[in-house]
Amino acid sequence: RFSPEEAEQVLESVPEVRRALMKSEGLDRRFVAYVELWEAVPPERLLDAVRRRLSRYKCPDIVVAVTEIPVTSTGQARTGRPPPHPLC
Repeated sequence: RFSPEEAEQVLESVPEVRRALMKSEGLDRRFVAYVELWEAVPPERLLDAVRRRLSRYKCPDIVVAVTEIPVTSTGQARTGRPPPHPLC
């Protein structure tokens, strides 16, 4: 069974990652991992970290670094909101 929280936890275990959010997006329902970073890190390194610890079907297809992931007052990611803006 797939749980996006598993991949989020693995991503958040990487020291440079402050917060992670997995979403299913687009017509092809690809899994996108949005990450809010403490400092820059190559997306390939983040994907490698997830692929080493989880089955392939649980891994995001792409990783997008964003400036902020909106959270509720309890610190949970607001999943119903539109995706945050990517870093340029």
